[in-house]
Amino acid sequence: MSGTGVVGVTVSPHFRFTFIFFLLFDLVLSQGYHPFPSVKTSESTQVEFEDFVGSKVCGECHGAVYDEWRESTHGQAGGAPSEDMVIGRFDGEPRHYSDATVTPLRDKKGDYRFIVEWLGEKKDIKVDGIVGKGHMVGGGTQTYFSRFSDGTMRLVPFDFHRGDSIWFSETSTGQGWAPISKAFDVESQRMSAEPRAGNDSTGRELPAVSREPNRTEV
Repeated sequence: MSGTGVVGVTVSPHFRFTFIFFLLFDLVLSQGYHPFPSVKTSESTQVEFEDFVGSKVCGECHGAVYDEWRESTHGQAGGAPSEDMVIGRFDGEPRHYSDATVTPLRDKKGDYRFIVEWLGEKKDIKVDGIVGKGHMVGGGTQTYFSRFSDGTMRLVPFDFHRGDSIWFSETSTGQGWAPISKAFDVESQRMSAEPRAGNDSTGRELPAVSREPNRTEV
């Protein structure tokens, strides 16, 4: 009778071999098997505008879906300014505040611009991007963006409403958007505080629009 050295317990050689085999097999597996591979750490990088490949690249592999999307309102809801995209009246007619004028126009190159005359100075704001095309019920609006000196695209405080065919501007006193009229003035103290005032495409500051008290809004 084979013994293990423990009184009252008898183990056959076959059982002992089988036990040791599976013990070693389990040990090998535990050392070589990794259910979750180690994660490689890499330094995070800031996403730049140039990192975006654009929607046309998607169309190279998904042509049918791209064509359907391109003809949809979402596919035409923004992008670079062009005759097909711009709905605003860039007609060269000045719109008047109480102390300033803004003139939406197209220059000789065909670029869309806002010319702001204020405090004896003339400021030129080039339109580099648009969002919206007046698709919403009731007319909808179109918003304009300019590329700033730091390379970012920022909102210009002038909006066009398709239904009313009128220019609006953003107030800096919590009044929201209102039609451009002489009921408003351009408050210089708000330029640095207003996030959407900032600088124009030449690096100069843009005026934010504020409402004068005790005036009737047109």
